[in-house]
Amino acid sequence: MLSLRGGYHGDTFGAMGVCDPVDGMHSLFTDVLADNLFAPRPPGGVERPLDKAYVEVLAELVEGHRDELAAVVIEPVVPEEWGLDVGHPLPTDNGYRWRGFPVLRTNELDGKLVLDQGASVTIENYEHLLKPALIPFYEANGFCYVVTGSQQYGRALVDLAAVPQAIAYYRALARDGKLVYESSPYARGSKGVEFNFDWAFDYYPLAYVRPGPMVKIFRLSGGGCANVRS
Repeated sequence: MLSLRGGYHGDTFGAMGVCDPVDGMHSLFTDVLADNLFAPRPPGGVERPLDKAYVEVLAELVEGHRDELAAVVIEPVVPEEWGLDVGHPLPTDNGYRWRGFPVLRTNELDGKLVLDQGASVTIENYEHLLKPALIPFYEANGFCYVVTGSQQYGRALVDLAAVPQAIAYYRALARDGKLVYESSPYARGSKGVEFNFDWAFDYYPLAYVRPGPMVKIFRLSGGGCANVRS
């Protein structure tokens, strides 16, 4: 398989095999990890378009190993662990690049919102946790940026009656937050496609020009976020 240096894809052996070979500590697991091929990091980072010279490097790697490669790994939606800076802990409580809200916990105790408490939930049930009261709760606890992806909020929009609190949450977020970043996976002028969880990852149909969801980032400014520098 061909993967990019600097990537993180998970902690099981298959996923570790395509993580960065240095920061991913491949040397400790040489007997169990598959021997994969690694391309250099994109010179402009993941936020900038790929330049022609870098594309040519990738093409040469694929062409030179075409009889060996089974797949190319570029993960379009990052896991929570993406916030780690492996080998270089940061001065947060857990060494992540930022404090991340525990989105896969109920954050409730005895009927009240309590940070990082309550039962764990699966990604499929995330929309059932959402409600407008979370917006001021984020602000009170210093969580000032909210990143949304269409592979999640699209689940709620498919059936408005199934998760009315989630619909109210997204409306409150759009009303109370400031949209500071938006990225679309669709071709210019395209209206997008009907919600399909897998399509965001499969890079299908042709309305897509890149894999991944529609991403929107909102900046909150109330409560503990009022005096936080952007």
